[in-house]
This record gives sequence, C-alpha cells and structure tokens, in this order.
Amino acid sequence: MKNRLTDRQQIAFSFIERYLETRRRPPTLQEITDAVGARSVNTAQKLVHALEQKGYVTREKGKARSLAIPGDVESEKLLADQTFEVLIRKAGTVLDSPLARLLAERLRVDKSFMRGISSPGACFAIRAGDHGMQPDGIFKGDLVLVVPIPSERLAPGEIVVCSRRGEFLARRLDEVGGLLSLVASDLSFATIHPEPPQTQIEGRVVAIMRRL
Repeated sequence: MKNRLTDRQQIAFSFIERYLETRRRPPTLQEITDAVGARSVNTAQKLVHALEQKGYVTREKGKARSLAIPGDVESEKLLADQTFEVLIRKAGTVLDSPLARLLAERLRVDKSFMRGISSPGACFAIRAGDHGMQPDGIFKGDLVLVVPIPSERLAPGEIVVCSRRGEFLARRLDEVGGLLSLVASDLSFATIHPEPPQTQIEGRVVAIMRRL
C-alpha cells in the first residue's frame, strides 16, 4: 500500500497525471513549480523526489522529461486510442487557468459518440440539474455530453443545455414570435426564457451517459 501524500504532493501528482494524459509527455520541473504555486524549482524537485520515494512516479536519472506513472502503459494507450477525454463542467465554476483545467474531473467518451462532430475536443459533459426532460430519457444527475454551439446556430426542436442559477438544465429549444424559449418535456416545469447572463444556452445535447 502506498504512503499517503501531503496536500501539496497530491496537487503535484494530480498535475503530473493530468499533464501526461492530455499532453502525452511529462511536464518540466518549471511547469510543476508553476502548478503548485512554488517560488523555486527546488520545491518541485523535492516534491517529485517524495512522489518517487512513495512509489507514485518513476523517472530516469539525468534525463529530462522522464517522469512516468507506474502502470500498464499499453492498455492505457489502447484506451486513449478508442476514446476522447472531455471535461465535466460544474455549474457555477470557471475553469480559468491551466491548472484548474488539468485538475477538473474528466470523462472518457467512446469515439462512436463523436461521429459527425467537427471539434470533439471542444465538447464537455455536465450533470443534469433536474427531471425536466425525464420523458425524453434525461434524469437528474445524468452525465450529458454537450457540443458548444451559439444559440443563433441552433434550431427549434433541438435538445440543448443551459446554465441557470448555478445549475445546468437540459431543455428543448422552441421559438415563439421570434423569441427563444426553453421548454421541459415534463410540462409541470415552467418554460424558461433565456436572459443572459442569468440564463445562458451552452450548446446541443449529443449523448447521455448513465450507469444502470
């Protein structure tokens, strides 16, 4: 069993792990220094040494960018080749820095869900905030895969996701008298009229992920 990490060691390890997943190469000591908010590279060196001693990372002495995480590299590579990785966005949070994006929760999505999507890397996932679309098979808490598309490029009848009052909601887009409306399939839910910035349409729903 591996020894537990300190808070700062955990931040450094999470950064290294995400960096390897997203960039397919190890971070430099300077990048680790910046990620943990340290003032000198010496701090990053000590953190990496501690992670190595505790068995969380390995590295080749005297070789730059040689950090690795012990495990079955071939199976991880095969998994990556068959899937895309998307961020799981949380309502009310802003991924406004490289570190925040690297530490954000992620979801691996089979490539079959991405067919016909021109920019799979821009997709993200959210958790449905209510049961408003339950008749269409979207339940509260479901992971919903979203393609970000400006509202002017969406068509009435499409199921979209909007951010509203600190949560993400799935709704069907409608247009009445030239005004956009967001309508729930469960008619007991009130119709929403988008009013930025209080209510922002985030994009089109393309898939639902749920564990049975």
